[in-house]
Amino acid sequence: MPTQTMENPGTDKTKTTGFIKSSANSGRKPDRHLVQVFESEPTDAQLAQFVDPAGKSSSFRVTETSESITAKPSTLPRWFVILSLAIFFGLVIRGLWNEETRPETTREWVTRIVGSITLGVLFLVSVHFLNRKEKLKGDYFTFDKIERTLNLPQYSTKLTPEEIHSFFQLCGKHRSSGTWAFELTVLAKVEESRLARYSVVIDPSRKKVEKIAKQLSESLSVPLRTVKLDRRTRQALRTSSNVNTQ
Repeated sequence: MPTQTMENPGTDKTKTTGFIKSSANSGRKPDRHLVQVFESEPTDAQLAQFVDPAGKSSSFRVTETSESITAKPSTLPRWFVILSLAIFFGLVIRGLWNEETRPETTREWVTRIVGSITLGVLFLVSVHFLNRKEKLKGDYFTFDKIERTLNLPQYSTKLTPEEIHSFFQLCGKHRSSGTWAFELTVLAKVEESRLARYSVVIDPSRKKVEKIAKQLSESLSVPLRTVKLDRRTRQALRTSSNVNTQ
């Protein structure tokens, strides 16, 4: 069964679904991620809410080898940093040699050059800390192609093929940002025939999430369900259930 540490915040046990918090060591500091639990097969209305409402795993990149697939936090690529610096210093050099903007005194030359170098260094330092902050989140998941297991470090959980029930992809607007987000979650079998829903990845790019969702679903031979929360779908779900789909 999945290994996990959970804390129940007073959820009514008579309800068919609820949220519990899972403590996990992700990066340098412990984080808390919600786990949605169902007593029976969930409906689309019950699944129509983000498990990761704060978008903690927002934006990811995939690293694939012959043995595994790993999703990591997106960081600013090296080519972007080099290109940005090349454009910046190109403009600086152009300004130094342009007759209209060329410094007239040695002091102005020194000030312009030192200032440009300082800005370049500050840019590199900012990129370093931004990338470091993202890397500290840790891997979002690792799929072992040989053992066919799905490891979710943020929940300290490893799921075997026998424990994975299905995958679910939710497309909707995020509460915190108001922008569209695409979240892939996995439903796992737990004790007493219940199902636990874990967030796998969440990203603003639909293509990225759809690609990894299809890949994992086919590799594990389990169903993949998708719900897009547009206005029409929200109305239909509200009509069939009292579950809040906002």
